Amino acid sequence: MLRDERQGKTLKWLLMILGAILIGVISGLTMGWQYAPGLVLIYFGVAWGAELGQKKRRETEAYREQWLQKRKSEGTGPEGQG
Repeated sequence: MLRDERQGKTLKWLLMILGAILIGVISGLTMGWQYAPGLVLIYFGVAWGAELGQKKRRETEAYREQWLQKRKSEGTGPEGQG
């Protein structure tokens, strides 16, 4: 399982780097090469922000599920009565 996770991360980073190269080349050809590094940095910034948001969402969902299970097991609230 750890190997699959590592392969997934490697593939994700490889795709991000290939996307950055593609964005750099396309922006360089269409708008000028002086803008390409800035757009690549913006691309990586947005990707990093999205990754942090997804990580936070996963943590929040896990906490909510744990809280709901605790509430159900204690029998408090509408979830536990039934």
